[in-house]
Amino acid sequence: MEYMKILPISHSDIIRKMKNISTNPKERIIVALDFSTIEEIQAAVIELRDFVGYFKVGLQAINRIGTPKLIQEITNLGGQIFFDGKFHDIPHTMEEATNSIASHVSMFTVHASAGSAALRTVAGAKGTSLLLVVTVLTSLSDEGAQEVFSQSAKDRVIGFAKLAAATGADGIVCSPLELGQLASEQDLAKLIRVTPGIRPSWSDQGDQSRTATPRQAIEWGADYIVIGRPITHPPKIIGSRKRAAQLILEEIS
Repeated sequence: MEYMKILPISHSDIIRKMKNISTNPKERIIVALDFSTIEEIQAAVIELRDFVGYFKVGLQAINRIGTPKLIQEITNLGGQIFFDGKFHDIPHTMEEATNSIASHVSMFTVHASAGSAALRTVAGAKGTSLLLVVTVLTSLSDEGAQEVFSQSAKDRVIGFAKLAAATGADGIVCSPLELGQLASEQDLAKLIRVTPGIRPSWSDQGDQSRTATPRQAIEWGADYIVIGRPITHPPKIIGSRKRAAQLILEEIS
């Protein structure tokens, strides 16, 4: 695809330094802790904390375990938290949700489709936590994006990214396939890019539609990559979660 332009690595590193983002490969890996018990999460954090920068907790863990316990246990084990609650409601409700979580986590997410008023309200309440705006889910193909947004995934991501930049968000969550187009938009240069849909060459694609390898995502301009099952449930040929994380570190180094 023509918009999958690869940025020169030196240029990408300059941009990341401007955003105050570490170029240490470890710090740029976010592991998705899609588990249903606190014991599974504790084991994964202990095994992986020396190899990754952040741990993402999403709706599965939030609903099964509860936010306060998740935050307490991961923090006690030395993990930095990416809270993927994907807030999407009226501005007042989103502000209250932000007030309850922002001071306890490093990053958190809201849906762009909540609108400009909600995004501005959340940006005013986020404190020092990074506000990341979810654009188009990586499980949606272009056909799915047309069904939901009446636009291609690429066009809707760019539109949502401009909304995020205009309302005071720190960054966006998008697939790796939109990174080249985002790089050509000068008014979006300061936005942090967080990319799920990362699949190493040795892993299955699963339910993701718009994917890239870890190295591709970094070269195309990702600041952080989110990886779940390839690390937490690696193929037998890879072996342990630790080995999977080490392979990804080597790839992006």
